[in-house]
Parts: sequence; C-alpha cells; structure tokens
Amino acid sequence: MIKVFFSLVYYRIVEYLHVRQAIFFSVVFPIFLFVIMTSLWGNVNVDYSNFMLTGVIGMTIASEGIFSIGQSVKRFYMSGMIKYIRKMPFSVLFYMMSIVVAKIINLMVIIALMYAIGIVFFDCTITPMDIVNAISGLLIGLTLFSFIGLVLYFINIRMESEKSIVHIV
Repeated sequence: MIKVFFSLVYYRIVEYLHVRQAIFFSVVFPIFLFVIMTSLWGNVNVDYSNFMLTGVIGMTIASEGIFSIGQSVKRFYMSGMIKYIRKMPFSVLFYMMSIVVAKIINLMVIIALMYAIGIVFFDCTITPMDIVNAISGLLIGLTLFSFIGLVLYFINIRMESEKSIVHIV
C-alpha cells in the first residue's frame, strides 16, 4: 500500500510539472517578485531580504493552499471523478492525502530554491530555526489555507467557472 501511495504522489508531481500556468504562478512569479523587490529596496535595509523572502514564501503557501487543493477537490466533485476514486482499491482520503503530500514536496522544493537564490544573490542569513519555522509554517499554512479554499469553493459549488472563488470575494 505504501508503494501505491508513493506512486500516486509521484504522478501528482508529474502532473503538476506539466501545467505551465501552475509552474509560472508557484515557481517563477514568486522568485521574480522576490528578486525584483529585494533588488529595489534591499540595499537600504540589510534585513529587508530576509523579510521579503519570508513574505514571498508565505504568499506562495497561501496561494497554493487556496487555489490548488481546494480547486482540485471541487474539480473532482464537479466532474464526478470522486465516484471513480471510490471504486479504486483505496479510500478517497488516501487519494486526497497523496495530493497534499505531493503539494508539500512541491512547496519544499520551491522554498529551498528561494532560500538558495536569497543566499547566493542577496546574502540572506538563514539559521536552522528559520528552516524549522519555514517547514512548520508550510504545514500549518497549507492546512489552514487549504481549509479556507475548500470552504470557499464548496460555498460556491454550483458555479461552473474556474474563477468561482473570485465571485465570492
């Protein structure tokens, strides 16, 4: 069963890597935002690069939680794919956990990439406590924002539009 779980996680990561829009908004845009903002105002204050790094990481976690996991569950529900997942030899919860684990792995790679760019280009100082805070923030933030995304998407479940969360806001 563990092999099946890791296969599901692997296929979710591969599926994610094939969506150019997802790659742009979760990898390229946050890095671009961090580089531009830190280049403009990072020379004025030494701590600004660390401040901007944690802010962009938090923004990325929030957007991934709201727009990725909630939207996936709504899409499964609206397309009737949940019926097919229920017929599989594992539970729906098992399948949804593979989505969450794949998203956590994706976000850990994105955070590591942003830390590497911050260290190489902007002399960010990173302590082991910063890494622990980033990982705990990832887990707590992804949980909270995924729940918020699920609530917002299921409040507006009758709308077929992919931008249904914007209609609520």
